[in-house]
Amino acid sequence: PRHCCRSQSTMAAEGEGGAVAAALATDETVEEVRLAGGCHCGDVRFVVRVRGPWPLTLVDCNCTVCTKKAILHLVVAPEDFEAVQGCDEAPESETLALYMFGTNAAKHRFCRRCGIHSFYRA
Repeated sequence: PRHCCRSQSTMAAEGEGGAVAAALATDETVEEVRLAGGCHCGDVRFVVRVRGPWPLTLVDCNCTVCTKKAILHLVVAPEDFEAVQGCDEAPESETLALYMFGTNAAKHRFCRRCGIHSFYRA
């Protein structure tokens, strides 16, 4: 499955400027929502489709990268991840740099310009 990092700086309701976790946590009538995410400079942009059950479950990973950045993960299926811009995961990508460590299970992608870790694939 594809994992999307979620923090207030990288995930917002599509068409809105703020974080949506608090609103979705209490609204059990919403069937699905599309969330837009990306890096700080705008080179990387994506949209994820999130479906209940509500409240959303965010994963608090204990790896050193996620711990140091205080990242919470919103896990989505590959078919619910839509690359909008700059999400080329090829080794020679001009937009994303690759970082792997430990068991090399997760492929952490960082924007080459601003350094923001917007998503990764396990």
